Amino acid sequence: MNFLGRRLIVVFVVILAIVLSLPNFVPEGVRKHLPESLQPVSLGLDLRGGAYLLMDISMEQVENDRMQQLKGLVRQTLIGEQGQEKVRFESLRLREKSVTFTLRNPDQKDLSIKRLFKLGEDIDVSDSGKDFTVQYTDAGWVKIRKDVLEKSIEIVRRRIDALGMKEPSIQQQGERRLVIQLPGVDTPENVKALIGKTAKMTIHMVAEDVGCATTISYPYHNNPNQTVEVCREVELSGEYLADSRVIYDESGRPGVSTTFTGIGSRQFETLTGENIGKRFAIVLDGKVLSAPTIQGRIPGGNGQITGSFGVQEAKDLSMLLRSGALPAPLTVVEERSVGPGLGADSVRAGTIACLVGLLLVMIAMVLIYGFWGLIVDGILMLNILLLFGILSFFGATLTLPGIAGIVLTLGMAVDANVLIFDRMREEASNGLSALRAAQVAYDRAFITILDANVTTLVAAILLFQFGTGPIRGFAVTLALGVLTSMFTGVFVSRTIFEPKVYKTNKMPLFKKK
Repeated sequence: MNFLGRRLIVVFVVILAIVLSLPNFVPEGVRKHLPESLQPVSLGLDLRGGAYLLMDISMEQVENDRMQQLKGLVRQTLIGEQGQEKVRFESLRLREKSVTFTLRNPDQKDLSIKRLFKLGEDIDVSDSGKDFTVQYTDAGWVKIRKDVLEKSIEIVRRRIDALGMKEPSIQQQGERRLVIQLPGVDTPENVKALIGKTAKMTIHMVAEDVGCATTISYPYHNNPNQTVEVCREVELSGEYLADSRVIYDESGRPGVSTTFTGIGSRQFETLTGENIGKRFAIVLDGKVLSAPTIQGRIPGGNGQITGSFGVQEAKDLSMLLRSGALPAPLTVVEERSVGPGLGADSVRAGTIACLVGLLLVMIAMVLIYGFWGLIVDGILMLNILLLFGILSFFGATLTLPGIAGIVLTLGMAVDANVLIFDRMREEASNGLSALRAAQVAYDRAFITILDANVTTLVAAILLFQFGTGPIRGFAVTLALGVLTSMFTGVFVSRTIFEPKVYKTNKMPLFKKK
């Protein structure tokens, strides 16, 4: 590429870097008038202040729930659909992590195996004559735990977004924990309560109205001293809930409307059609919201939850049901709060560190290379603008370790020029002209510079992949700093230096003592 083409690219990059990084260096009053596409780098929890929560997912509860569901699936599968031959069985029960039952008619063994294998490849079926054992495979349990973790992260994110939180960070830690960072939140109690609610809704028939094999008592949500005995078997699960909204009755009392979809809609219609005049209980997180009497078949899966709700309570309930039920309870393992004052001190200390580091590097370059060092200092300033511009453009969050990464890249940014200058001196001592020495220096030093920076970039990628929280912040700024320093240290500096060397027939050399 000729000098003109390189210069145009450099001019374009300089303008772009200034425009993108500008919001980080202007007062708040000016920043408000900038377009939404031009925003400053977001500050992380340690710089802005806020709440830090480490939450554990109860995988034990997940296993219990899945085994209960598997027991119900086995029963439904053996009974079959309407019009199909029913498999006659007895002693259907849970034993540790398996479901067992005994065939009454040994001639139905092949039919039983055929139907049970339709439960999926994650289910293992074994038998010893009339006695059957059904359980999840090891791969099945791994898939279940992974799905639970991913779903928990997604649901927690929905709930936090619904609360209007800005720039939250939700990350996986290990196989069963979540790290939640909420910048700007001083009192996380309400947020913690909403995040931790399982919001697991189930519908059960009231025991006194129907015959139940086993029962369980749940308290009413607004009166813990009053309980209602229901069948343990779940008639309909909240996982089929498609939507929920706050409604008001004729007297202005708030409630929540629910809409089931797909299989849930058909199950709800069947449930209400077959149990007219009987009561069913709507249970949320182990508490009965209401236990209405079924007046008739309800098509379309539309229902209502009414009770002694306040307006805010109805809104919270609607939001929780709409965002989805957590697949397992979340418990707070660790909680920390970072005050905004401490965050401001961190910003101030980080800014001072960057300025001092930048100033020392710039002075060193001038002392060693004189006028040429001033040019390198200008390239270094461009590198910083470009780095902040990229962080702002992608909406990255800057943390205290991220500032450490920026400080580190300040030294790395001039490393390429030091290598190139030293190579120029060697080539000139071999008898090459100033311009030719500069060209050879850039060509031969490039491999060394590329090797060093790629090694650092790989390390940064590994830190981001396997690290969490602050470590990732350091990795992001380090990786971006490597890329911007490569561009400014090789392409931009060559575009500036080669024409300068050609005109002056001089090269940057170490000053003599």
